[in-house]
Amino acid sequence: MASLHYENCVYEQNQNGTLTLSEYHGAGGILTIPKLVERIPVAEVEGDAFEQGGPVTAFAADADHPAFSVRDGVLFTRDGKALIRYPFGRMAETYAIPYGVTDLRHYAFQDAKHLRTVVMPDTLSGMGSHAFTHCENLEQLSMPDSLVRMGRSVFRGCVSLSRLDVSPNHPVLTRTESFLVNREERSLVISLPALTGKEADVPPDLLQIDEFAFYHCNQLEKVKMHHGLRSIGRYAFYHCARLRHAEIPSSLRSIGSRAFSGCTALRTLSIPDNVTNIEYKAFNNCDQLTLIVSRHSYAERYCRQFHFPCRREFRFPWQ
Repeated sequence: MASLHYENCVYEQNQNGTLTLSEYHGAGGILTIPKLVERIPVAEVEGDAFEQGGPVTAFAADADHPAFSVRDGVLFTRDGKALIRYPFGRMAETYAIPYGVTDLRHYAFQDAKHLRTVVMPDTLSGMGSHAFTHCENLEQLSMPDSLVRMGRSVFRGCVSLSRLDVSPNHPVLTRTESFLVNREERSLVISLPALTGKEADVPPDLLQIDEFAFYHCNQLEKVKMHHGLRSIGRYAFYHCARLRHAEIPSSLRSIGSRAFSGCTALRTLSIPDNVTNIEYKAFNNCDQLTLIVSRHSYAERYCRQFHFPCRREFRFPWQ
């Protein structure tokens, strides 16, 4: 469908006859969300629409806008139950999400680089993908017991996050040492870069390491993963430039795209025979890396196909 351009914004036409604000190219400041563009109702705002424009310091909308409401410059759905977008150009260091909000939309706080503390209400039940991506100065969050749904890469680039409070009674999440674990999905959500030291012992009984879980853990040199782990997500160890040793269990089946990209200190990595999927550029920019594989394994075929350095080793059938 055709795109419409109006006041530094691009709007995409939806099948139901409404518009979605998909791109913002303005210089920043206050952004008003119109009711209509060329007589077509504006009904949605994409969370990642603001990656190319200047810093938005506040949102505005008419009080009778049928799709949106604005509180203190923050954009919400009309009923106020979902926070769509926080103005990432705002200089405030603290923000309290209003009581009654149940969901944070995708990219809700993306690039809010001045925020240090966000207070969440105990009405919050869901958090969309990339909700706090690149909130570089965010230091403190408390996860309410009501929060039971989380999207992908929620805390990617939150390099200063050092206090992530989770109650012992939380039905889904557990916080131990530097790790936030989703017990329901048996996944490692994140290892907080500000707390991750030279060695990391991934909690046992996990099935997966989520994408971006160790993103920019710049001090990490050694990581141990336990038997039972099945997948390492996309960008999981992205740019862990000091990582020298990664102990991968024989239960692993899948390594995501760019999972070890930029791990320039990694020299060897033993790939188990159970691995049957290595995604696009999983070891991109690992210029010194040699994969240790067994003959006739998927990993050996992968190395042949992509001309990646490998060394074969004999393994007993039960290994």
